[in-house]
Amino acid sequence: MESIQLIHADASHASLLAKLAQDTFCETFEKINNPDDFKAYVNEAFNATIIETELNESGSLYILAYVNNELAGYARVRQSNEVVENFPGKKTTELQRIYVLQKFIGKRVGKALMNYCLALAKEQGAEIIWPRQMVLISGHGATEVEAALAHSAALG
Repeated sequence: MESIQLIHADASHASLLAKLAQDTFCETFEKINNPDDFKAYVNEAFNATIIETELNESGSLYILAYVNNELAGYARVRQSNEVVENFPGKKTTELQRIYVLQKFIGKRVGKALMNYCLALAKEQGAEIIWPRQMVLISGHGATEVEAALAHSAALG
């Protein structure tokens, strides 16, 4: 059985996380984008300096997932007021990113990250968790993740 370990990332993980973010984003989106534009975006959005800034942002947390001590994926949650007008009077948490390397799809890494993010949001007093963007791959636990989001959009 696969052993999944989740840890909170800190600034010392910036380079490792930047590489993982680039790899997972490329695996997910590279084939459907213009190669030149895509490469420029990835280099800008997922470099170690940007990731380190995000790691140090107040209310932001990256979670790294390891399977049998091998880096497999990550998630980012953050406190955000960007959707406050949609949920007046409610404390919200944003699930900004959740990605798993292709070779770990189907090994319950995404589910472990999702469950952890939901529990963390609830522990921090969030009443609503909202996904900024999410790509779910059918046949690999997507329905479980969709069900978790549908039932946990309002935490309680």
